[in-house]
Amino acid sequence: MIHPLMVDLTLDFIQSLSTKAVVVINGIEHQFDYYRVMREGNTIKKYVYLSSEVGNVTAAHAVDSLGRHLESYEAQIEKGPDGFMIVFLLSLEIKGMVIS
Repeated sequence: MIHPLMVDLTLDFIQSLSTKAVVVINGIEHQFDYYRVMREGNTIKKYVYLSSEVGNVTAAHAVDSLGRHLESYEAQIEKGPDGFMIVFLLSLEIKGMVIS
């Protein structure tokens, strides 16, 4: 049986890995801090809010403190003057093993 502490510690570790987002707009990489981070059960959601940026959004990457890509999405979104939210969503399922 996996105890809740193991799940919480694992989720804390995974949540701490990604420190910022890199979004490609008009072919140029822009770094963004997370607007909000939420944890609901075993799901971690990290929100990136694009406000004044305008142009063609082609990719978004969750990166660690060294800039290494941990999660990536490709897109073809023409962002206008209105705000736009990107959500990185990670859901974790931990299973124990039975030894007989």
